[in-house]
Amino acid sequence: MKKDEPEMKTSSLKIERERMGPSGIEGYLIIVDKLRGDKRTDEEQLRDKEEREFEIECAVGKNISISDEIQCSIPEGFGESFLLMPKEEEEAFIKTYQGEYHIRKNTNDEISLISLVCHARSWQEAFNKFFSGITPFLDFFAYRAGVPIVIQKIFCKDRKNNLSVVSYRTPYPNVILEPHAGQFREEFFALYSLYREAKNSFSNYYRFLCYYKIMEGIFGYLRPMLMSKAHKQEIKIVTHKELVPAHPELVGKPIKTLYDNELTHEYRNTVAHFILKRGALLNLSDYYEAVKFADIILLSELCAREVLKTQHDYHIQFEKGGGNY
Repeated sequence: MKKDEPEMKTSSLKIERERMGPSGIEGYLIIVDKLRGDKRTDEEQLRDKEEREFEIECAVGKNISISDEIQCSIPEGFGESFLLMPKEEEEAFIKTYQGEYHIRKNTNDEISLISLVCHARSWQEAFNKFFSGITPFLDFFAYRAGVPIVIQKIFCKDRKNNLSVVSYRTPYPNVILEPHAGQFREEFFALYSLYREAKNSFSNYYRFLCYYKIMEGIFGYLRPMLMSKAHKQEIKIVTHKELVPAHPELVGKPIKTLYDNELTHEYRNTVAHFILKRGALLNLSDYYEAVKFADIILLSELCAREVLKTQHDYHIQFEKGGGNY
C-alpha cells in the first residue's frame, strides 16, 4: 500500500446459522449498499429490471470446502486447480458468445480465477450468462486433462445498484451423539450408505438421486416385504401417514404423493434418463437446471429421513409383536 493511499477498513457481521438456511445447502448472500444521494429503497435496488453491466468473478478449486465464514469478495490469489498456466504468462483470455473471459492464476501458476463483464437484467441472468459461456470449456478441460474442476465460489457486482452477490454453503454444526446402546438391522445398511453418500457429495443431481433411492428402496422393497411377513405371521403394524416435515412450502403434504408425482416424474426421470421433457439432453452445467435441482435437495432429504424414521418404527412394531424375519 502506498503512503498516500487511505487504509482500507473492513467490518464483519455475525449471522446465526439458522438464518443461513439448512446445513450443506447452497445459498447466495445479497448485500445492498447505499450510495450518497440515492433515495431508492433496498427493494427498488433489488428489483431493477433495466439491462445493465455486471462484473462476475469465479474461483475454481480442486475440491469443495465449507467455511464458517462468508467473504463478501474473492481475495486475490484465492482459488486453485490442477490446470497450470505457463510461468511467463500472467493471464489468458477465452472468447465466447457471451463475451471474453479473463483467466488468472495463483502463485503456484494454477488457473484460479475466471471473470467476465456482461450485460443483464438481474444477477440471476448474469450468472446464467457467465456459466453458459464458460462451463463448456471447463467441462472439456476436465475431460482432456482427466481432473476435477469445481466451482468454489462466485461473486457478482452490480455497480449501477451498488449490489453484491456472493455464493456460500451453510456450514454443518458439531453434533454430540447420544452414548446409548442401540441396534439396527442389516436391511438398513444400504440405505444409510446412500444417505452418507449424499452428504459427502456436492453434486445436487447425485444427492437428489441418493435421497430418492432411499425412498425407492423402502417403498418398493423393504416396506412391502415387511408388511407381507407381518400379515403371514398375524402381527399388527399400526401405520400412519408420512407427511413432509419442516419445509417452508410443502410442510404437511403426503410424502408418497410427492414421491409418486413430482419427485419421480419431474426429477428422477430427468436424471435417470438424461433426457428433458423437451427432448434435449440434460446439461449438468446448465445454470437454471442446476438451480432447479438445488431447490429440491432440502425437500428430498427431509422426505428420505422421514420415510426412514417411519420404517424404523414399523420394524420395531414387528419385532415387539414377536415377528420372525
